[in-house]
Amino acid sequence: MVSGLYYGEFVDSQANVARIAQRLAATSATKSERPITPGTQNLHLYPPPKWILAWTYNAGQFPCVWGFNCWQPILVLWQ
Repeated sequence: MVSGLYYGEFVDSQANVARIAQRLAATSATKSERPITPGTQNLHLYPPPKWILAWTYNAGQFPCVWGFNCWQPILVLWQ
């Protein structure tokens, strides 16, 4: 989550992002065959996926609590 950005009426709180994640996951699991790329910071907000794929890149480019991140999760939620 990025703070300090203007999103109109949306408040970028963990609770609001979790609510969106649950709706998106439910829709994706039933109506779409497209994977979701939530990023590593919001991965825990989604229900357990059927598969987790990874998009990797050389050298850490995104900071996280453990240092720099070299991958992005791709969630596959449909059966």
